[in-house]
Amino acid sequence: MLLTLNTKTEYRLKLYSLQFVIAFVSIASFSCNNGRQQSDKPQNVDIWPDSIRGSLSKQVIDSSGGDNIIRITEVNQPSMDVYSSESDESQTAVLIFPGGGYGILAYDLEGTEVAEWLNTLGIVAFVVKYTVPNDRESAYQDGKRAIKIVRANAKSWNIDEDKVGVLGFSAGGHLAARLSNDFPSSVSQQTDDLDDISSIPDFSILVYPAYLAAEGSKRVSSDLNPSKLTPPTLIIQTKDDEKFVDGTYIFAKTLDSIGIELEFLLLEEGGHGYGLRADKNLDISRWPDLTISWLKKHRLLD
Repeated sequence: MLLTLNTKTEYRLKLYSLQFVIAFVSIASFSCNNGRQQSDKPQNVDIWPDSIRGSLSKQVIDSSGGDNIIRITEVNQPSMDVYSSESDESQTAVLIFPGGGYGILAYDLEGTEVAEWLNTLGIVAFVVKYTVPNDRESAYQDGKRAIKIVRANAKSWNIDEDKVGVLGFSAGGHLAARLSNDFPSSVSQQTDDLDDISSIPDFSILVYPAYLAAEGSKRVSSDLNPSKLTPPTLIIQTKDDEKFVDGTYIFAKTLDSIGIELEFLLLEEGGHGYGLRADKNLDISRWPDLTISWLKKHRLLD
């Protein structure tokens, strides 16, 4: 059940269920540079072979909005920026999905800045530049294949293949939720040996997620199919994110009904689209620390 607490405290939903552990299939069909070498510039990895998506790569970058946000659109050659570390120990990996209403990607606010923060914790981070605009199915397939690529290259990136999770913001939160809840009904494009690797995340973190409920309905979105395979999930939301908070409640209650391990942190103020730049006077500015505590509780951080 959802617990309603007083002002300036978190609403928490803690549920415990069967842990799902993904079996890693060792396939080294995808070649990359050694991810253990830290550099100032992240390594960029294409998600699809040219033969699948075509060789023409196009994107538009706009940083002229006056709000210090880099927006990327017209992405037709999806890729990942890899933020690796120098650690000799196998680490947790997080694939980051920036938001932007499936029209653009808020690439620094909800992508690269988050990757740099995760790196300071010893986490290998991947900022996924998925297909936009307005092609949710392609974005979903991009996400599934990105997870497969990370698992296929776990050794070279020094990753624990059983600790590969997703973190999404806004529309990217919906995409991360779909990747964590739509496997029974979905079929990946058949391309190569990567298809034999699981695309189910080991954990899921959703920050002010969007589109989790069907419009005008009390049900989860039709492209979300929670099941016993849904991994442990952390949801971070504020009461004044008026457009999307009701959908978050509906999604959380659905996970609750099937016994998924879930922590739902609902704070008072913050609105939508703050990334790591939330007002320091608001409780929501603590969401990174709350996330660290959750990761430690699940033994994803030391």
